[in-house]
This record gives sequence, C-alpha cells and structure tokens, in this order.
Amino acid sequence: MLAVNLNVSTAWGVQPLTAKLYLICLLAAAAHTIFFLTRTLFRLHRLPQDALSNDENRQVISFVEMTNGMDNLRQLHALLLVLFGGFFAMEMFAAFRGVRYASLSLSGATMDIFEGPTEFAFVVFAVLVCLHVFQWAVAARLRAYVFANVPPKAT
Repeated sequence: MLAVNLNVSTAWGVQPLTAKLYLICLLAAAAHTIFFLTRTLFRLHRLPQDALSNDENRQVISFVEMTNGMDNLRQLHALLLVLFGGFFAMEMFAAFRGVRYASLSLSGATMDIFEGPTEFAFVVFAVLVCLHVFQWAVAARLRAYVFANVPPKAT
C-alpha cells in the first residue's frame, strides 16, 4: 500500500524560489480562469433573455467576446505548460547535481532527493488538468449553444 504524505508546509518548504513563484502564478491564473469561465457560463445562461430584445449585434458581439476569451485561456494554459516544462527541467538538473555531489561525499543520495520535483509536478499537473476540464466543458457548452441557436447562412 502506498502512503501519501500531503503535508503542505513541508512540501512548500522544500520547493526552491522559482517553483514557489511558478506556483503562485499558476494559482493566480487558475483564479482568473475560474472567474472568466464562470462569467462566461452566466453570460451564456443570460443569452436567451437577451435574444428577446432582438438586438442581434449584441448577441454576436457577446459570442465573439466569449470565443476570443476561450482562445486566450487556451493560450494561457499552453504558456503555463511550457513554463512548467522549463522549471521542471531546471529542478531535475538540480536534483541530478545533488546526486552527483552526494556520490562524491560519504553520504549516499536517497530517493528523497526527487521528492521536491515530484510534488511540484503533481500539483502543477493536477491544477492544469482541472483547469483544462473546466475550460473544455464551458467551450463545449458554448459551441452547443451556438450550433443550436445560430442558423446556418444560405449560400
């Protein structure tokens, strides 16, 4: 049986400054994503009431804003993933350097040296997966609404 130790203060303490800064930026991006997607869901829910006002331009502008916002979120998540790759590579190089220095000394390196990068990777991937699933669900709902309510153009 695998025992998981989820002591947040200990996990936070073993992370280097770059990983801490990345995690703070990730949490800020997660807050922005949750706010934007929740606002998009409320706007999407309100669109049938706006349709009664017969202001088609307003609906089109709203669709364009929501779609552009979803594209911006995808780009933000891709940027976070690329930055994570860079920071994780830097952490692994530091861990390998620790193994090399430990092999030169009398104390041998143990698997605990990889605990920090592994915790970092787990937290980042868990947050990115949650954000991706939420964004995907809202995008699918927006797409379904558009296909159901916007008639195709006659050619």
